[in-house]
Amino acid sequence: MPSDTDDPGRADGEWIADEYRLGALRGWSPAARGAMGEIYRLSTTRGDYAAKVFFWEAPDETRAESVITFTATCRAAGVPSPTTERSVAGGALAVHPENGLVWQVQQWVPGRVPDHNDVPTAVWLAQQMASIHRLALPCGADTIDEWYTEVRHDWQGLADHANQAGVPWAAGLAERATEFEALTALVNSVDIGEPVYCHRDVQANNTLLDDDGRRWLLDWDNCGPQEPWREFGNLLLQHVADDAAVAGIAAAYREAGGIDWPQTPALFATGLAVWLNFLHGQALVALDKATDPGQRAFATDKVTALAAGVPSMQALECAAAATRGLAG
Repeated sequence: MPSDTDDPGRADGEWIADEYRLGALRGWSPAARGAMGEIYRLSTTRGDYAAKVFFWEAPDETRAESVITFTATCRAAGVPSPTTERSVAGGALAVHPENGLVWQVQQWVPGRVPDHNDVPTAVWLAQQMASIHRLALPCGADTIDEWYTEVRHDWQGLADHANQAGVPWAAGLAERATEFEALTALVNSVDIGEPVYCHRDVQANNTLLDDDGRRWLLDWDNCGPQEPWREFGNLLLQHVADDAAVAGIAAAYREAGGIDWPQTPALFATGLAVWLNFLHGQALVALDKATDPGQRAFATDKVTALAAGVPSMQALECAAAATRGLAG
């Protein structure tokens, strides 16, 4: 993982341009940063590209090829996404010979990232999700990561640790520790279901909207097995405070051919699992003084937002009720 003093620079851009035969480098600048990696805009004599470096859990070629295949199948079904470039060696990835960092290069697509709670974007995502779910692509030997189905954390213990460390988000976490235990019990009580291949990270932050109104679905790296209604519930989780928005998104999913879903808080089991597991993981990063300062700052922002933003059980019950009469 790169440190703040070791961020990829222009020399890395030149190496990537050569590795992918993209022409002479004209520009190199950071474009977006997430928990798993960072994207740079790579401009060359051939055009503009998105170069992604992986911080954690970089894929191997086999995994990268499976992601490309799935993305291409969904693209053929009408779900817009950028294409992936091939290196000189013909692979989907390139490993830097000096620092071992893993890179992937894709087509650069223009646009802005909508607000995370933008309802028109969620409606569009629900329609894309329905297209993906209708494919019902089999999972083969792939298994579901517990990240999406189980939560195994001691919330009170984490709150005590944060309090001892004197971090500013400790009080907010302590206030909700008991509530998080109840939400954890809900997550762990829900059956896995019947998974098919899904995107597994469908959210507004993984889309782009250009000036002409065209949208793109990005960040397919986490694709894999999931029960379709679980992925649908994960999208709705961003809007549980707005019953009208939940009903509108659910109606769009249904009209686009989406499958049935449970009309109870169980609908949100995977979304809760992801949020709670991410919250816990980022809390540990924020508390680890040996971790890169940039990563700690990113984690602190995420923990602060999630400690307050994870919805209550009452909010989940109201949101589930808003979908009733819309499922099959």
